[in-house]
Amino acid sequence: MIERILNKITPRSLILGSKLFHMRCSAHIVNLIVKEGLSTIAAVIENIRLSVGYWKATPKREEKFIETCAQVNISYDKKTCSRLQD
Repeated sequence: MIERILNKITPRSLILGSKLFHMRCSAHIVNLIVKEGLSTIAAVIENIRLSVGYWKATPKREEKFIETCAQVNISYDKKTCSRLQD
């Protein structure tokens, strides 16, 4: 991956001609990018988790959810995980 990144940028634009550009720095940068992206959508993810928890709380609610999907012509062929992760 490092080679691919270095092929996309010129070494002259990096400190010491890319001698300090190594795996840990790259992994750290990618990690920071992913964390920032996930923090941007954290509220949406939480809403989805709460929604799934609500519909999976009782068999009657899940049955109502499946019925509603059928009414609006949305196929319901996937099951959700009954155990929500924190």
